[in-house]
Amino acid sequence: MEYNYSFAHSWNAGQGGTTKRSLYFTPAGAGKVTVLFNGAVGRDMYIEQNGRKVTGTATGSDAAFSMDITDTENPVYVYGGNSGKDLFAIIVEYYGVRDSDMGVSGSEDEPVNEDIVIQTVSWGGEDNIELTRNPATGETKVWQTVIGDQKIQLRTDVFEETYEGYKYGDTFTINSLAVYKERIYAGCDGGKLLVFTACSKCYQAKRVCGFDIKELTINDGIMTVTDGTNTETIDMGDIGGDSIKPEEAMLLVSNGAALIDVRDAVDYAADHIEGSVNIPIDELNGETLAGYDVDRTIIFVCYSGSRSAQAVKTASELGFSSVYNAGNYSGLV
Repeated sequence: MEYNYSFAHSWNAGQGGTTKRSLYFTPAGAGKVTVLFNGAVGRDMYIEQNGRKVTGTATGSDAAFSMDITDTENPVYVYGGNSGKDLFAIIVEYYGVRDSDMGVSGSEDEPVNEDIVIQTVSWGGEDNIELTRNPATGETKVWQTVIGDQKIQLRTDVFEETYEGYKYGDTFTINSLAVYKERIYAGCDGGKLLVFTACSKCYQAKRVCGFDIKELTINDGIMTVTDGTNTETIDMGDIGGDSIKPEEAMLLVSNGAALIDVRDAVDYAADHIEGSVNIPIDELNGETLAGYDVDRTIIFVCYSGSRSAQAVKTASELGFSSVYNAGNYSGLV
């Protein structure tokens, strides 16, 4: 967005921080904060909230920079990195919040009681997953666009696998989404993590850390979770990211995933899953996998799960991005 403005006065924003020489406020809802300023090169401005910080690079002329806000509990700070800057305005644009929630007097309105989109992620190659928050109730939901503009809410009350202490009816405040392979991972308050899969009966609820997960990212098989102060990294293999249950596996196979049995040829000939391909683990390499695109989903099986785990490791090292260990082949029959 471009801003055209002219101001007669400004605030001389000297060197500040979250504890000194700053302007700050606590957001009334999700939205965007934009700072308009002018500073000599090297005299930058900052927007910071609970450990998240965005830099506004000074260019010697009028400049604007923004930060999206979803945290409504912690204050937002605006300050300069050193002296010699003119701060003209701080623009706060709320998503679906009325005047009374922004501290404007003379209004009796309550927060808008509707779901506001705070994050969109791509699942299956389309931007079809939305995380919403209701400013009036604080309730969060995850939606999937399925046909046209039709949306369905992903359930958060039925799980195949749960954390210790889980009770039916537990509610979850979801703050951040990330996609890994064919699954959506949702970071929640209380260190909880929801896992949504193509198989709605295969959803999982885990507890992965001891603090609220305000932001969640997954890169190169490593999940990073943070609340702005505390940060932890988690290997996806340690929380089942590379394993798959039979019902989810067969659903992916029906949708085009390859099923590879890495037992030896004799065992495979004696009994195997119809439609599977046999590549013994000792022969699994770039040449035997050359017929598969590196972005195609591949599910490996064997007898005990040991060889299929090695197959996942080998395929990943060869550049395949969506491979799973389904363990014993007989579970998929």
